[in-house]
Amino acid sequence: MEKTRRLGKGKLCELFGEQALPIDEFMRSVGLERSSKESWENNKDPQLTSILTAYSNGINDYVQGISLMGEEPQTAKLLPPEFLVFGVTKETFEPWTPADCLLTIRIIQFHLTWNWASDL
Repeated sequence: MEKTRRLGKGKLCELFGEQALPIDEFMRSVGLERSSKESWENNKDPQLTSILTAYSNGINDYVQGISLMGEEPQTAKLLPPEFLVFGVTKETFEPWTPADCLLTIRIIQFHLTWNWASDL
């Protein structure tokens, strides 16, 4: 999820270094993050608001509840493996937002659109 979110935001360089810059530049020009934020800001559906807010809160609560010391409430002892590999800590984790949920959906849609280059 974190990699997908960073892909959509054009921030893969933060994980993979300078070699990911062309991908980041491309994704920023596509504008999936911008359209996701606009969709969320213009959302008028209370059910969608409730679902995406609850989902985002669940992700953030899980990450913040991770503790080796057994502090309550404890959701897990270790961060997901990809967080450890890329040096993401619960202190550096950018809180998940409902717009991030929409962004993730847009990334999946983008991957399923095989002919996007022809359309472009």
